[in-house]
Amino acid sequence: MRFEGRAGLLLLCAVVMCVLAGCTAIPGDAWRVEPIAYDNALEGDSASFTDVTYPMGHMTDDTLGGIWTESAGSWLHLDAVGKTVRRFNLEDERAVSTVRGIAALNATELVVSHDARGDGQALSIFDTAGMRWRDLPASGDWIGDVAVENGRIFYVEYVAPPMVPTRFVIRELDLATGAVVTLADDDDRLIAEDAKIAVDGGEVYLVTETATLVLVDGLVTADTGSSGASPPYLSLGGDGDLVAPTDDAAAAEVSTAVVGGSREARRVLELAGCEGRGGLTLRERDAWLRFPDICQPRSVEWLGDGSFVASLGTESGAVLARFMPPTD
Repeated sequence: MRFEGRAGLLLLCAVVMCVLAGCTAIPGDAWRVEPIAYDNALEGDSASFTDVTYPMGHMTDDTLGGIWTESAGSWLHLDAVGKTVRRFNLEDERAVSTVRGIAALNATELVVSHDARGDGQALSIFDTAGMRWRDLPASGDWIGDVAVENGRIFYVEYVAPPMVPTRFVIRELDLATGAVVTLADDDDRLIAEDAKIAVDGGEVYLVTETATLVLVDGLVTADTGSSGASPPYLSLGGDGDLVAPTDDAAAAEVSTAVVGGSREARRVLELAGCEGRGGLTLRERDAWLRFPDICQPRSVEWLGDGSFVASLGTESGAVLARFMPPTD
C-alpha cells in the first residue's frame, strides 16, 4: 500500500491510530453506544468538556430533539447533537429541596415536581430563561414523576411520603382551566417508592419496582412485569417504542459496540455491566429486546432521530450514553 501526498499522509496516520487503538469493524446488527462529551462548565466559566460526570436521576426531552437533565440541583440542557445550551446550579432561595420529576412544556419551560414548599406547592413551572418559578394548583404534597401532553400535566401523587413502597394515584391537570381530575386510583399495583410515568394519547404508561403497566381510562390493559430495576426507568418514543424494565424471558438479546468516548468513559460502561441482573430492555415494534451488558440506568430519554440517551454509572463516575440503532 502506497501513501503519497498530504491525503496519503492523513490516511497513514488514521491507519496507524486505528491499529494502535485496536479498531474493529462494527457489526451492522449492533447498537452503537456513544458517551456524550459536552461542556460541563457553569455559565460564565471557561469551557470544560468531559464525558464522565455524575448520575442524572431526571431527564426529559426538550421538545426540539435535545434533553434536559437534573441531579441534586445541577441542571443541564443539551441540544440534538449533544452541545451544551445551558449548565447551571440552583442554590439558596432559587433551589427546591428535592426534585422528583421533570417534563418539558417547551425548550425553556419545565414542569417540575418537588418537595412541597407549602400546602399545595409541590408542582411548578420552571421558566429557565427568566429563572422564575410558578406554582401550579395541583393537589397533594407528595408528587412524584410527571409527564406533559397537549397542555395537560399528568402526575403521580403519593398518599404519604414514599420512603417505602407507598400507594399512589394518577392525576391530570389541565393548564388552560386549572382543573384536576383523577385518572387511576383503584389498583393494587399502584404502589411504589419511585413510579415513572409517560403518556401517549389515551394511554398512560407506568413503571414501578414491581410492574410495567399500561392504563386506559384508569384500568390496567397490559402488565409486562418488571426486572426489579431500582430506580425504575421509562421513556416512550414517538413511534411507540418503549425503554422500560421487563421480566419477559423471551426478550431477544442484542449486541452493542462502544464508539468514541474517553478511556474513563469506556471504563464506566464496563462497570455498568449486568452481573446477572437482567439488562436494560427495550420494546421495539411489539417485541422486547435486552441489552445484556448494560444495567441500572438512572434515567432514559428518547431523541427524535430514533436513538435514546441513558445515564449510566455511579457517584464515582457516570456517563450520558447515546444508544443508536443498528445500521442494517
